[in-house]
Amino acid sequence: MRHRGFYAAALGPRVSEPYSDEDGNAAAFPVWVGDMMVFRSATAFKTPAWRQDELAFPRDTTFDDAEAAEKQLVELGATRPAHQPGGDHWTALLDPSSQPFCISGPR
Repeated sequence: MRHRGFYAAALGPRVSEPYSDEDGNAAAFPVWVGDMMVFRSATAFKTPAWRQDELAFPRDTTFDDAEAAEKQLVELGATRPAHQPGGDHWTALLDPSSQPFCISGPR
């Protein structure tokens, strides 16, 4: 699961062994960042058409140095779309599976 490695590298958490589904296939990958955040494998995943499709919930992350974080995230595989709804307040990025998320500096 390519975004599991992306978020582990981007956020520096501990990635646990996956949970299996009823057929024994890896289905959920616990990623620990303070509290547990679980990434689920979705065989029928369809990349959202960002800006047209409504998102269930966006991921927003704050970094001490947002510019350095953006550079690191792009090196890890994120892309920076042309549409930036946050202006100078936050930056929208797309993870390797094209899921949008936002980063910002401390408020």
